[in-house]
Amino acid sequence: MNGSWTRVHAFLAACCLLAASPAAAASMLEDLTVPADFSVDTGAPPKLAIRTSPQNLPVYVFGDDAPGKSNCNAGCIGAWSPVLASGGASPLGDWTIITRDDQRRQWAYKGQPLYTYFTDTPGKPTGDGEEGKWHLFQP
Repeated sequence: MNGSWTRVHAFLAACCLLAASPAAAASMLEDLTVPADFSVDTGAPPKLAIRTSPQNLPVYVFGDDAPGKSNCNAGCIGAWSPVLASGGASPLGDWTIITRDDQRRQWAYKGQPLYTYFTDTPGKPTGDGEEGKWHLFQP
């Protein structure tokens, strides 16, 4: 599912909620708005929705990263692949793009670089809590 289709579904769901709870509708739209490179696994409850990469893999953050800087290089990227921005991708609100040490463009959220884990499959995150530093991405 591409990001545009996800935004359409989020908009329609938020419209249905608008009459009952304007605040919930606004929160849902903000929570599900993602760049076209991403999608959201909406099978989980909204608070636990797993943000997914272009390959539909769960997305993680690394506790050793600094805002706007990935500290996962060399051997680290064997297990933790950076979520790379496609050629035409551009930032969208809190979704940003950083330049890695190897000059590739990587997606970040509010400057926090994003990754996938090598043993994950779509909808099945296995890296949450690894080394006490890796966590599923939740905006």
